[in-house]
Amino acid sequence: MMNKKYDLAVIGGGWAGIACAAAAGRRGASVLLIERSNSLGGLATNGFIGGMLGYQTMSKTPRVVVRGEFERLLKKLHAAGGAPLFHAKAGPIHFDPELMKIVAEDMLAEVNVDIMYNTTAIGAKRNGNRIENVELYTTGERPVITAQNYVDCTGNGELIEQCGAEYEFGRPGDGLVQALGLVVYFTGLSPDWVKDAQAIRDALEEERRTARIGIYHANVVAPETAWGYGGMSSCAVRVGGIREAADPRNARELSAAQSRMRQSAQRIMQVCRKVSPAFAHATIVYPSQPGIREARRLKGLYVINESDIVKATKFPDSVARGCYWIDIHCPMGYSDDVFLCNGECQTRHSCRQREEFPQLISAQLTPPEDEYFTIPLRALCSCNTENLQAAGRCLSATSGAIAATRVMAICAATGEAAGVAAVHSSREQYPVSQIGISKLQEDLQQNGALI
Repeated sequence: MMNKKYDLAVIGGGWAGIACAAAAGRRGASVLLIERSNSLGGLATNGFIGGMLGYQTMSKTPRVVVRGEFERLLKKLHAAGGAPLFHAKAGPIHFDPELMKIVAEDMLAEVNVDIMYNTTAIGAKRNGNRIENVELYTTGERPVITAQNYVDCTGNGELIEQCGAEYEFGRPGDGLVQALGLVVYFTGLSPDWVKDAQAIRDALEEERRTARIGIYHANVVAPETAWGYGGMSSCAVRVGGIREAADPRNARELSAAQSRMRQSAQRIMQVCRKVSPAFAHATIVYPSQPGIREARRLKGLYVINESDIVKATKFPDSVARGCYWIDIHCPMGYSDDVFLCNGECQTRHSCRQREEFPQLISAQLTPPEDEYFTIPLRALCSCNTENLQAAGRCLSATSGAIAATRVMAICAATGEAAGVAAVHSSREQYPVSQIGISKLQEDLQQNGALI
């Protein structure tokens, strides 16, 4: 495998990476997908992130705005018994994270994508304004791979930094990124816990208000969001809403934040056991990945901004759609009197952004009702590395705009677009930024994507 030159190397196997590799493989490209964990899905599976969002307009009668590889995988997952039927009124789509790993793997095998698990990209060699090759680390070896095009789907922008591409980090003002999150499952509890649900919420609200637990709302024990682990029969519940602030590039900060979030999960379990006997023999299942919402962001040929989100901008070189709102989890990590970072926040805690840069805090947060925004090809293309694209939550966008584009459906849509663009680049022998946009758009639409 290491002696083969690929048309496309995709770094990261979350939703963006899966869709990117699948779309390119479906068009006959030779594709290598590199994933640091032992399975596909990224935060969707290994991070226990719950409902899939961003695929429908925000309205009383929502419209689907993301299809293509996203819908293709969901239909396969539904057929396998791991997700509901895909349709516009589904709301957040809950799913079986363990089954998704298998279904995604099968889908990529169907289109001949090579996958390397337990493998990390640790460096990249440049030749002028191009990536010449990428060095990997796996099982004690350091193989080198070459490809015509590369797509960073790591979420954290790891290849972006390693190859010397320009990027941004943090928001203007205080330079912080969104808080981390942690989702866990409580398993082995009695189904009759639901009769104590309100008492649990009341107890957790007191813990939140007095900052004894780092949760941003009290309704964190939610059976309806636990598709896997027996959750549909209420013998397991998904517990989210835990958050802590940290710089995801800093191993010490990241490690300490993860420890604090696990302690919060333990404290939630203690509260549940105190309130309800149904939790007497319950245990906690922890994810293998923390929920990093924001890290490095590619500096592209266009930077999507907050205005593009709230005005539902339609770009002439659009290659993907999405609909979500500017959902900024407090970068300071506060939970006791803060829900989200917006113009209405009146926290009593010190906050440089609110005190020194209030003009930078978003006032309008959502696109117009029943509208969607689009993603231009330019926002996937590096401004200084011609054979590099980024998809998912490390594409080219401001910190505020990333808060609206980071959700699963939009990650899948941008990944698909990047994969197809890479195929056109190989065929036309032009950098992605110079390929024929009309042919690319036609190809995406003919294969089910909405642009």
